[in-house]
Amino acid sequence: MTGDDWLYEISSDDENDHQGGSDISDFDGDLDHSTSPHSLLPPVPGALPFLDYHGWASSQSYDEQPPRWLLYTMQWKLTLNSRKAVEQTEQNLVIAPSDFWKEVLSSKVDGIVASKKKSYETSATTIVMSVPNDRSEDKITKHFQGQQIDWPVVERQLQGWSQLLRAGKRLKVYVQLDYVETLSTGRPAGRGATAMGLAERSARMDAEQEAAGEVDPWRRVYQLMRCPGAPCDNGQWCWQDRARKMHHKLLDHQMRDLVRWVQQGHNLDTHDDVPEEIRAQLYAQEQQGRKRKRQGSGSDSAGHVPVIIHNHIPDYVAASDRASPDLGSPVSPPSRPLPLCVTGLRDDAVEAYCKWHCSKVRSLTQKRYFELAYNLTLERGLDLELVHEDNDAQFFIEQGVLEGVARRWVRDIEVYLEHEHSIVVA
Repeated sequence: MTGDDWLYEISSDDENDHQGGSDISDFDGDLDHSTSPHSLLPPVPGALPFLDYHGWASSQSYDEQPPRWLLYTMQWKLTLNSRKAVEQTEQNLVIAPSDFWKEVLSSKVDGIVASKKKSYETSATTIVMSVPNDRSEDKITKHFQGQQIDWPVVERQLQGWSQLLRAGKRLKVYVQLDYVETLSTGRPAGRGATAMGLAERSARMDAEQEAAGEVDPWRRVYQLMRCPGAPCDNGQWCWQDRARKMHHKLLDHQMRDLVRWVQQGHNLDTHDDVPEEIRAQLYAQEQQGRKRKRQGSGSDSAGHVPVIIHNHIPDYVAASDRASPDLGSPVSPPSRPLPLCVTGLRDDAVEAYCKWHCSKVRSLTQKRYFELAYNLTLERGLDLELVHEDNDAQFFIEQGVLEGVARRWVRDIEVYLEHEHSIVVA
């Protein structure tokens, strides 16, 4: 996942069950509440450098041997009142963690917190640095009040592991950002009074920011697109299409596209300002949904003559599978393919598979959707063997992946493995 193209899962403010917001106990080492003055940190001998932020291309792969830059993965987690709200993995990072925080991550976190109905403030930040594929290296844990993070200490530790990176090891930074609900001060008040006070304060802040021309794009988009509720059942966010008198469900990546649209200087004051590109995506989602319903009811075009497309079938496809595709049938065939055995680390294999797909297309949009499929695969604990076994492109389509990208993500695993000479049929 890249700095601009990120996927997250958001938990509702009204969720009653406790999700176990903190998993810092999973990491070894005592919490260190101290910080080191930046001026007292001497350079690390033989350390790999970080790439300057302005020279960083988020879609470019920096995984190379020997490495030129300090490459690491960042897993970050946001908790609200000790409940997990968001968890995301950022890969292919070669810029300094302080730059990634300043230029990318802090605005993401601020946007998510601002989109909540309740008001929250930062409480603590915990950072764990580790070498996941080298158990001889202890995990290093640092704890900071609020978001007063001593990034040079983190960066120096990562650079101290430069030789391990040169030896093929991987570096990981885990960041947990804890927020707590902002409570009203003064004499006690009921829930209604407290909520009213917070709402008035939020409205006053919005008015002040708008008067100064400083309205936060994240806050604007997430508040405007919040689903009004019954009778609409599209989830947290939706686009209200006045022309068709419909509500369309907005997926996470579409919300991020709207934020980027605003950040580029475009107006998004009402639902009528939603750009045509996103409208086209939503219309396509609606059409796919109707198509799936028709297929499920078995009423898809009685008497309709299907269009037959004759494709070249690669040699690895079994003879029993060499049938022309029927465009009126579901995306995934009912039969299960033979199981595979992929060598090496499973998550590394999924990452390499994503890079292979991205190398096959010029379109940045398709690259983003391949990265979305990659993140969906890892976030659900899947790997290439399981994706191949399930043979379920429809799952990825329903999660917002373009249909063609989803089908290739599921279908091309054998092609990729044969190309890499790593395929073993169990």
